[in-house]
Amino acid sequence: SSFSSSFSLDSSSSQLPRIEVNSESDINKHFQKCKNDLKKEIDWEKRSIALTTISSIAKGIENSSTELKQFFINLLKLSKRDLLDNVLDLRSSIVKDSCICVIRISKSTGILFESIFVELLEGLLKQIVVSIAVIKDSAHECILSCLESTPSPRILTILIDSVSSKSALQRTRTSEYFLVILESWPLSILEKNINKISDILKKKLLVDADSQVRQNARQCISEMMKKFPNLTQSLIESLDLSTQKFFNSPDSQCRSPKSPAVSPLTPRSSLTQINQPQIQQI
Repeated sequence: SSFSSSFSLDSSSSQLPRIEVNSESDINKHFQKCKNDLKKEIDWEKRSIALTTISSIAKGIENSSTELKQFFINLLKLSKRDLLDNVLDLRSSIVKDSCICVIRISKSTGILFESIFVELLEGLLKQIVVSIAVIKDSAHECILSCLESTPSPRILTILIDSVSSKSALQRTRTSEYFLVILESWPLSILEKNINKISDILKKKLLVDADSQVRQNARQCISEMMKKFPNLTQSLIESLDLSTQKFFNSPDSQCRSPKSPAVSPLTPRSSLTQINQPQIQQI
């Protein structure tokens, strides 16, 4: 993805301690110690430690078997409401810790995280339009990263609804999510869903009232042309003449599948560097 080099999760997550886990009983022991501290009525500092502990378990299983990862996900499913409550919290430090936790889980477990991420996504989308910068930037970066790590077609239904938001910022962010999907998802998944994406570009994003949304949509078309040239050409030919003229101009990136990559969108804003976190003592 064109975003990867500017994304600061690696520097943030490198500060996370790794909890070494070699069995289901190891995972269960660490998880049971912190799961009750995730609840929204618990003091925020304890919740922060619990989130960091879960992040550290996730970091500890990144090279483990699929069976161990699935066991961890099954435990998390029991606490997904608590995870969502923390994502939706009003305290920016808790939202940031929650987003780092969600990103870490997604990176370690990939598509196994799908069912939980689908439920968290609607909460994250609510947070990308709040006025507090740390909250909206953390939520935005969380979505961007999870889209790459957990490529789930189920996400598309939620994003298609988000395209119709009254908020120009939400529509702009959502158009960026479609670009990340087109850049990073496996071709086998894209092939089954490209008609849906093409349809939303044509009917919504390319004709949006906001110029940034339209610009991002044109970048999506450029990315589509690299992978689906025939479909993309048909899409362009179905657009109004002025839009067709843009895509067929000598400077357009959509004139052939060999066109160079478009300039990336504005880089992701960096998640604030977290202090060396604590983990619960077992």
